[in-house]
Amino acid sequence: MKLKNSQSNFLIPEKFYDSVSKDGIGVVYSLLGILAISFAGCANPYSQNYQSLLHRPQTGSFLMQTSIALKPKIVTSTNMEADSLSMLENGYLLIGRAAFRSPPIDETQAIDHAQKVGAEIVLTKKEYVNTVTESVPITEWLPDQQTTVTEMSTFQTSPTAAPSIARRQITQTVQGEAYIQYVPQNVEYYNYSATFWKKIKPMKFGVFVQQLDNETKKRLQTNRGVIVKAVVRKTPAFNADILNGDIIVLFNNEPIADPEDFFAKIKANAGQEVTVKIIRDGTTRDITLTLIAAIQ
Repeated sequence: MKLKNSQSNFLIPEKFYDSVSKDGIGVVYSLLGILAISFAGCANPYSQNYQSLLHRPQTGSFLMQTSIALKPKIVTSTNMEADSLSMLENGYLLIGRAAFRSPPIDETQAIDHAQKVGAEIVLTKKEYVNTVTESVPITEWLPDQQTTVTEMSTFQTSPTAAPSIARRQITQTVQGEAYIQYVPQNVEYYNYSATFWKKIKPMKFGVFVQQLDNETKKRLQTNRGVIVKAVVRKTPAFNADILNGDIIVLFNNEPIADPEDFFAKIKANAGQEVTVKIIRDGTTRDITLTLIAAIQ
């Protein structure tokens, strides 16, 4: 994933475990399911089709606040799932998204919208859909047209003088005008998608989790526990070698009912040393780590 300095998984803080499967990596697959046709003209299609995710409770309290407005960076993606996971692991929050179908556009318009919503990185993807032959209006200008008319008349200076001929030229100008003609033209259409990200504050534990799926429940013969979907770098969980896919079943020897219970235990033990029991590849193990103290 390459950052362009020119302009850009469900990355949800621990509080938002419910949004993990909806607003992150899972969202990437569904973005194109809400395509909207962009409006013509100079309006920014990323702004027109933007869906904010800041309505989620307490989202703002998890975002890093910076006094200096940094220019957003744009990241061009060929794999939104993998790149969204990378954003998650680097500690960014998904604050909004946009998706639409359009002929080729200037993708740096995503930068303009990112500045408006306070995003630091924009993850964009462009996929070819088809080519359509359309009647495209072309405006042309008819230039001014001038015509010159010569008028002739006869006159006599005296009754006995021979007639004389007088000539006068008159130039008339017809003002030019614009006219529109429609010509067939092949127009390529693309699906554009973008996700907008902002850095979050340090996480006390450092993982994003989701509830056990039905298959895992049957395999473990339990409804309790959480699956680690991503581990944020430079957090207690990362340093303790907790991995994506680990299943956490105990927290200080207490069963974990669900994600809400898991994060409640994290909050209650902020700043303390804790032990979690995980299942990895069918083998259980205990991992001890010290949580980051609660952020004031």
